[in-house]
Amino acid sequence: MNATTDPNEILDALAHEVGLGAADSDAPLTQRQIKDADAVIAFARRELAKQARADVPMVVPVERPVRPSILAMSRDAIVARLRELQTALGATQLAVSHRHFTGAASDHDLRSVLEDLETLFQQREASR
Repeated sequence: MNATTDPNEILDALAHEVGLGAADSDAPLTQRQIKDADAVIAFARRELAKQARADVPMVVPVERPVRPSILAMSRDAIVARLRELQTALGATQLAVSHRHFTGAASDHDLRSVLEDLETLFQQREASR
């Protein structure tokens, strides 16, 4: 077996081992033990995604300018505004392409998407 330091592979191996342990044991794991193992793995995956986002520089050169008000927004505020605009614009496919604005999408990517949607929303409102 090859040793790995990839956290995702380690989590996959742990989940596999929990499953094997439950299958091989004379005293099967309780539902509570299985839920606890699932919760630990889910927590670790969220932390890995958070760390991956933190590894992306805070200031990244952009191809087009992003307004200062968007640059000043927190990740939660960006996601909330994206959801508002998504509903207002009826942009259902956008959520799929950006994984519902969660997980490993960088703050830079979310700000860029928000800038695009704000511009689209303003254009739509101006044409009414």
